[in-house]
Amino acid sequence: MGHFGFSYVGLFYLILLFLPNLLWVKNKPEGYDPSGKNPVLLLLERVGEVCVTCCAVIFSDFNLRPWSPWSLWLAAFFLLMALSTVILGVGHIGIHLQHRRRLEGAL
Repeated sequence: MGHFGFSYVGLFYLILLFLPNLLWVKNKPEGYDPSGKNPVLLLLERVGEVCVTCCAVIFSDFNLRPWSPWSLWLAAFFLLMALSTVILGVGHIGIHLQHRRRLEGAL
């Protein structure tokens, strides 16, 4: 249980998680300034990033295989990934909403 190694399933998941960030970079609102971020939201975002990245790629057990008792381990991994993604999402979306409110208030 918990064999260290590379997970292509985790890499695929990280690529899917990274795509919205590429869209954000191309479509930043005018006047966007990343300074003054809420430290709680920034902490949630960073903790989520670390959890998701570590869980995604360091265990080779998460690669697809025929059904076995290891499949329960894979299901637990996906639950952990979902929780980490929610934590990451709360911090990430909260930071962007904070920027948006600040920009709307300046107009």
